[in-house]
Amino acid sequence: MTAVRTDREVTMIERGRVFRAELSFPGILTTADYKISIVTGSSEVLVFNRTYSSTQPVLTVGLYELASTGGSSARVRNRRLSTADAPPATVLVGVTATLNTVINQAVILASSPTGNAAGQFVGAASGIILKANTSYVVNFNNGGLSTADIYALLDLRSMNTVYTANESP
Repeated sequence: MTAVRTDREVTMIERGRVFRAELSFPGILTTADYKISIVTGSSEVLVFNRTYSSTQPVLTVGLYELASTGGSSARVRNRRLSTADAPPATVLVGVTATLNTVINQAVILASSPTGNAAGQFVGAASGIILKANTSYVVNFNNGGLSTADIYALLDLRSMNTVYTANESP
């Protein structure tokens, strides 16, 4: 998969406006779930590049607005490594939550029954804007026939940032 970036996205990355969470969940059993939490701060957060993959042919990813418990902090870093700005959201991995109504869901299928599932949603047009001061759970379900290694990449940016003309939201 190749990401297509607009000039605006490249400019935002160069100016330190974009944060990335790179996540890996090895050994997820057949039909099992793995949950992460995204907790936003005082501003809305745009999740605009989302890439998911699994070593099994079926992966379901669902977004829920609800609180979770437990988990450990995932590393969310600025795409411009020399920038020390704080990320607009906290990402926790391995959380516990009772799922309710799904807000957004993607079922990602491999091109063959024995292939790997991989899905990519790139750019602001495919983004999801998360409310400020809100907790979300992203549930990853292994729909394959055996244990899966699941990977996720999320690009985040604050909706309250003051932008220049060529990087406006």
